[in-house]
Amino acid sequence: MSKKVRSGKKTIVYEVKCAINSIDYIGQSKHAFRVQGIKGIHSYKQKKTTFSDCQNFMKWVRKH
Repeated sequence: MSKKVRSGKKTIVYEVKCAINSIDYIGQSKHAFRVQGIKGIHSYKQKKTTFSDCQNFMKWVRKH
């Protein structure tokens, strides 16, 4: 089987995945971030739900 060759263009899915990973604070103290006023993702379930919601929104945007 041949592999698909990417054009170098970043997909929307990749961009969302990078954005979610940038606010991923799993395994880090919530208290330290609350003091600084930073909110983020602190559980795997929340990360999964957020990514799913983002994918559904992207599908809706493409459709409309």
